[in-house]
Amino acid sequence: VCAGYNGTIVAYGQTGSGKSHTIFGEEGSDDNSKAGLVQRSLKAIFHKIAESHVENNADNPDEDGSTIHTTTKASFFEIYNERVYDLLSDGALDEALPVREDSSNRVYVEGLTEMTVSNTSDAMEVLRCGIDNRRVAATKMNHVSSRSHAVFALTVKSEVTSNDGVKKIR
Repeated sequence: VCAGYNGTIVAYGQTGSGKSHTIFGEEGSDDNSKAGLVQRSLKAIFHKIAESHVENNADNPDEDGSTIHTTTKASFFEIYNERVYDLLSDGALDEALPVREDSSNRVYVEGLTEMTVSNTSDAMEVLRCGIDNRRVAATKMNHVSSRSHAVFALTVKSEVTSNDGVKKIR
């Protein structure tokens, strides 16, 4: 992700098989051994970002004079009954959002909340907020089934500026 590539984590399986637990871990736990794949990935991504800033700090450019500036934004939505809902907005489950395609054939959710996050703690707070807004209901297989598909997205944008002013975005 930090090198400019997209990353995706997908869980697929029968109701009650542990998909949400594997992805999101135990609710309210700060214990790393009980963390899900998303929490562990967030920690690794922000650790790598911090590492790259130490190696190439804007206040102390390296030998070639280049600097790096990274911004990260998080969004979280669910797909429930074939409709998309923003899990981070105040009226999260009141209004379905439209899915659109731009002129470059990129698909996006119109009106989706994107929150700027600068570290693991910020990202975890956004994640907790979204998880709290997910729809849950009992089924015969699982008494707290999520009943929806959830998509947590973290957008990492790194801008490297060389000493001659050339910017490279990844």
